[in-house]
Amino acid sequence: MEEMEIFHHAHAVVGKFIVYFAVFLGINLFVALLGSSFSILLSAIVAFLYITEGIIIYYIIKKVCAGRSPGKNTSYVMLTINIIVLIVFFFTIYMAYLSIGSVGMLRYPYASFITPLVTLSFAAYSSSRVEDSLRDQLPFLGRRLGDSLRMMIIIGSLATFGVILNLLTIYWFDPGIAILIGIIGLRESLLRAIKTFKATTKEEKTENTQNVLKNVCLELPSVMDVKDIWIVECGHYCYGGCKILLSPLTTYTEMEEIKRYITSRTIYTIPHIIAIDILLEKVEEGIIKIAVPIADSNNVTSFDETNKFTILSIKYPEADIIEQETFDIAVSDYKIIPAQKAEELTLKRVEVVLSKGISNIASNELKGWFIKLYHPKSDDIRAAVKEFIYSLEK
Repeated sequence: MEEMEIFHHAHAVVGKFIVYFAVFLGINLFVALLGSSFSILLSAIVAFLYITEGIIIYYIIKKVCAGRSPGKNTSYVMLTINIIVLIVFFFTIYMAYLSIGSVGMLRYPYASFITPLVTLSFAAYSSSRVEDSLRDQLPFLGRRLGDSLRMMIIIGSLATFGVILNLLTIYWFDPGIAILIGIIGLRESLLRAIKTFKATTKEEKTENTQNVLKNVCLELPSVMDVKDIWIVECGHYCYGGCKILLSPLTTYTEMEEIKRYITSRTIYTIPHIIAIDILLEKVEEGIIKIAVPIADSNNVTSFDETNKFTILSIKYPEADIIEQETFDIAVSDYKIIPAQKAEELTLKRVEVVLSKGISNIASNELKGWFIKLYHPKSDDIRAAVKEFIYSLEK
C-alpha cells in the first residue's frame, strides 16, 4: 500500500468508526429520554466520549494528509472536551444516585430492553472489522478503536442487565447499574484527560519522539540530513512530519520507495503515530561515500572474495576525493558473511559499492538499503571511481 494511502485508508476507517458511535449515541440518547433509563443515558454519554476522540483523530489525519499541521490547539480542544465530559459524568452519576430510592418501572420497556442489546451486538460485530482493517497499516490505532467498540459491548451488557432487573420490579437496579457504567466512563475520560494534559505540558516527550523519527530517517545512507521535524502528542496518539534531504545520487523512482520505507519504519518504531507528513528533497551536491572491495594488491576485486574495503568520501559532482579509509570487516562464522559485510557498509553510510562481482545475497542486501552497485572495468581504485562518476553524466 502506498505511503499516503495508508493514512487515507485510516481516515476512511475512522470515519466509519464515528458513524458507528453516532448510531450508538443517537439510539441510546433517544430511548433514555423516552424511557427514563439512567443506564441507557450513561451508555449514550460513554458513546459521546468515544465519538469525540474519533472526530479529533479524523481531523488530525485529514489535515496532515493535506500537508498542514493541526498544531497543539488540537490537544487543547481534546483536553477541554475531556473536562466537559468529566463534569457530565459526575452530574449524571449524582442524579442516578439520588433517584435510587424513588425510581419506578421504566416507560417503554421493550424499547429500553432492545436498545442495549442492539448496542452490544453491533459493537461486537464492528469491533473486529475495524481492528482488522488497520492491522497491517496502523495496528495501534486499529487496536485502540477496536477496544473502544469492545467497551461498548461491556456497557451494553451492563445496561441490559439493569433494564431486565428493573422490569422484574427491582427498580433501583437501573440507576445502580448506571452508576457503575458512569464510573467506567469516568475512568476512561479521566485517563484520557491526564494523558492529554501530559502531552501538552511535557516537551521532553515530544523531543524524544522527534529524535526517534530522525534516527529512523537516518537509517538509510542516502538520507543526508533531516530538517524541520515536528511532533505533536495528542492523548494516546501523536502526529508529525519532517523534511528529508536526499543524496544527489538518488533517482526519482527511489524517492517514492524511500518515502514508503520511512513511513513503514516510522509506524513500526513509533506505534502511536497516526499520521506523518514526509517531504523529500534531492540536493544537487554533497559528500557521498563509495566503498571498494580490494585484494592484497589494493586493486578492485569481487565483493565476496575479500573482507578488506576502502571507503572514499567524494565531493559530488566535482569527484574530488576528500578522505580515504581502508579497513577489514570482522565477520562471524554463524552469520551469512555477504549479508553481514553489506550491513557493515550500511552502518558506515556507504551509498555506492564498486565491485568486480557480487553474490545475489549481498546484492539484495545492498539494494534493500538503496545502495547502488556498479561493476567497474578498471582495477585501479581511483580510476574505478572516475569511471562510476562518468557513468552518471551519461
